[in-house]
Amino acid sequence: AGGYLGDSLAGRATTMLGGLLFGPLLAVYGQVYQTGADAWELFAWWSLGLLAYGALSRFVGTGVVALICVHVACFAWLDQELGADPFEGSGATLVAVLALVDLAVVTLSELFMAERAQRRIMTHLAAFFALMLVLPFGVVSLANVPPPGSGPGLAVLVLGLAGIWLVYRDRRPEIGMLAIFSMIVTILITTAFGRLLFDGLDAELFGVAALGVLVCAQVWMFTRWLLAWRREHHGHPAEDGGPS
Repeated sequence: AGGYLGDSLAGRATTMLGGLLFGPLLAVYGQVYQTGADAWELFAWWSLGLLAYGALSRFVGTGVVALICVHVACFAWLDQELGADPFEGSGATLVAVLALVDLAVVTLSELFMAERAQRRIMTHLAAFFALMLVLPFGVVSLANVPPPGSGPGLAVLVLGLAGIWLVYRDRRPEIGMLAIFSMIVTILITTAFGRLLFDGLDAELFGVAALGVLVCAQVWMFTRWLLAWRREHHGHPAEDGGPS
């Protein structure tokens, strides 16, 4: 149906609907014929189907759902097949690899997605997933001690933040990416300061109040910085939605 409707919003939405129905059909098939497939296998095949539908429709919604299914499949495989902790040992390494895949999606979207609006959605989502996957490594390392096997995750966290800063601050101005950067940095700074207050200085009520002031101050400073940055880059084609 998507093919008959052509390269229109209706055609793309119809093709996406076909991709969304592919997963439930796999689940029904598995139940009827008792294939014994695990949940991670269902989501893995569903991801491949969605990628095929996405290639046909060139609709970002299909890519978004496929990316979500890939993450669900990976974490289900980690739990069902390996029985590993996703933030320790071999599980932590696999989570770091998944975050690298997300960063690769950001890069490929920037290089090959022609439509500005769709590219923004895909790059923002993939970057958010990548940083949120490895953020726990940074939080735990700053709050206590680095968990075993957290090195790759910490490296990907630093790589992702550095990449956003270097690429999206001036070369390809994008306020959404810088907002994600600001959020992650705020969480890390708050965690480090909280450890200093509660472990180093043994502060209690004062520590909670000081931590609240710190969060408010960071939000205020990053907001001021983003607004000033937006004014400075106002009219830049990559920021205003024109061709980049």
